[in-house]
Amino acid sequence: MKTRYETLRRAALGLEPAADHGLALVIHRGLVAWMAVWAELEPAPAAAAAQSRVPAATAPELVQALTTLALGAIGG
Repeated sequence: MKTRYETLRRAALGLEPAADHGLALVIHRGLVAWMAVWAELEPAPAAAAAQSRVPAATAPELVQALTTLALGAIGG
């Protein structure tokens, strides 16, 4: 999660474009909500070995879909 946070921080500072909707989630719901979403998506290291992971090519679409659902819930 540290790498994802650093990417988010750079996007918030305008040092690089936002790669996903994480910055929008932080702006609208706060950093705690952003951390909760990633905690749900990233199982604990011990559990990760026992679970199948989302294919890397699918992960951005999954994040976008979850963010859209979350933002829709607060806007509707």
